[in-house]
Amino acid sequence: MAIKRYTANADNTITNAFESNLSTRATGSNMGRADILEVFHIYGQESSTSQELSRAIIEFPVTSISTDRTNDDIPASGSVSFYLRMFNAPHGSSIPRDATYTVIALSQSWQEGYGMDMEAYTNLTYGSTGSNWLQATDLLVAATASVTAIATANTGMNGLTLILSGTDGTSYTATCDTALTIAGSTATSVGLSDMSSAANLANAVYNTLTGALAASTVPISASWDGSSAVITLYQTEAGKVGNTHINGTLVDGTSYATASMNTGSVQGFYSGSQWTPWFDTEGIATDGGSFNEIKNASTRTWFDVAMPNGTEDIELDITPLVEDWIKGGATAGLSNHGLCVKLTSSLESSSLSQYTKKFFARGSQYFFKRPVIEARWDSSVSDNRGSFYFSSSIATAADNLNTLYLYNYVRGQLQEIPNLTNKTILVSLYSGSDTNTTPGTDKLELSVGGDVVAASDLNATGGIVSTGIYSASIAVTGTTALTRVFDMWHDESTEFHTGSSDPEVFQSFNYNPSPNIVSSMTNLKPSYNKQEKNTRFRLFTRQKDWTPNVYTKVTQEIENYTIDSIYYSLSRTVDDFEVVAFGTGSDNYTKLSYDITGSYFDFDVSILEGGYSYTIEYLYYLNGKYIESKESYKFRVEE
Repeated sequence: MAIKRYTANADNTITNAFESNLSTRATGSNMGRADILEVFHIYGQESSTSQELSRAIIEFPVTSISTDRTNDDIPASGSVSFYLRMFNAPHGSSIPRDATYTVIALSQSWQEGYGMDMEAYTNLTYGSTGSNWLQATDLLVAATASVTAIATANTGMNGLTLILSGTDGTSYTATCDTALTIAGSTATSVGLSDMSSAANLANAVYNTLTGALAASTVPISASWDGSSAVITLYQTEAGKVGNTHINGTLVDGTSYATASMNTGSVQGFYSGSQWTPWFDTEGIATDGGSFNEIKNASTRTWFDVAMPNGTEDIELDITPLVEDWIKGGATAGLSNHGLCVKLTSSLESSSLSQYTKKFFARGSQYFFKRPVIEARWDSSVSDNRGSFYFSSSIATAADNLNTLYLYNYVRGQLQEIPNLTNKTILVSLYSGSDTNTTPGTDKLELSVGGDVVAASDLNATGGIVSTGIYSASIAVTGTTALTRVFDMWHDESTEFHTGSSDPEVFQSFNYNPSPNIVSSMTNLKPSYNKQEKNTRFRLFTRQKDWTPNVYTKVTQEIENYTIDSIYYSLSRTVDDFEVVAFGTGSDNYTKLSYDITGSYFDFDVSILEGGYSYTIEYLYYLNGKYIESKESYKFRVEE
């Protein structure tokens, strides 16, 4: 497989736009469940110099990418490219022209939220789950408070009440009893008969609260150090800002004991919470997101995307950023907190409105238009066993090389050959025996180049490509009299495998040939299950005007015509929507492999939407130009 897609696992639109009243900004609004992401800049709507902004934030499952690399499902760094793909959402409003957008890494974790209203901004996030223009997250916390004993004697305290009251109308009450000892305090009575210090009062109150907690009559726990006048109270459940808290003084409003809130970052007691603002790199609260702005030789966290027409999709190579995310951490790389898509800083502060650019969000009903990171790489294998050529002066040194592969299957699984020194393997070539069915006795001399170090060497030193797959590149001189060569794979003492190839001789022509290719897919099924993540599709090609020789007629085998460069595309049949384009660029991510049986490619069917039919088409690179195949092939994907 040379393409994998990782759909966004969170996204949101954050804005400081004015609501319809043009007086209140929607900085607390959340749109985490909307099916659209929106980016805009509005100048001069509320006043002659007012600025309104909207930005999109998206996060991707980088841990899945890392796991796939560990499992060898995607290549190592340097052999794969990662593209951010976001898709334009058509709409009836005006579209920004000649705008440039910045894609930049976020430096802070954030919450998606549950809002959907992108018009009136009625889904507010203040103090609740989700991000907005001002806050990255809410954090439900268990607040703390303290009770400080002031009185040093129990004079006048008998019958007074200890009250913990909340702004939601709930309260807990205990009664002071000077007939009870401190140790005899109950869940509802504060024993004070032997009280002689503020610490004694704290002890009695602690005993009462401990009893109340054990009786489940109060949603707090308490601690006391055994000697001070201060009792610390802990909320037993996390909650939201401002629900309840401890009111001022205790004991009938007199000055026997006072309570105070923990006034750090906690706002409220019984259901206290805090929300986390966006912070800049110096830890100062900021608005509209927090960003990693790094661009140097080893790290790049932001990219600009120009959109002249305004309706373009984003297809942006963000490989350096994803590789840093995979490394993770402050020292080895960057922590993954996703991306922000916004207008460039100059456009966001300009006197020109850019309204409005919309993208499909991860909740969109359109399966293929959800934001993804797409991994692309060239996984093609060029196994020349079926297209083996003798060296010729009319070909370059590279074209004179033949790369042969060995696939070591053990009980149906590719496995490494044990005990190979440095995972290298030797390959020797032999001519055929008298019957041309087995190797002869003498090794052929090999030409220098590829995995052959010196001219006339008898062995090429091949190596491992991936688990259980080995290759060696060899050039050899011969004539048409040598109709079959045998390749023997071995080390210094053991022969592992012997294969064969029917070599050809490069030819020049006195005319410009233009082969007419016909094809068939030899293993295509009518339908595939969406869970088939590594499906191999095989393509057999031959020349339309091919004339079989006597040997082929007798054996009834049609020779495959090997084409070095074939690319596939895949589209949804019902509407011709292009799911995978011909990958003819530098990544070559849709280039087919080939071996002696024909061409093939592996595909992850799980990236397709079930319940639809799909069409495969092919592109041949022949005589310096691309030629689209006349044939197309269809299959269906079932859930």
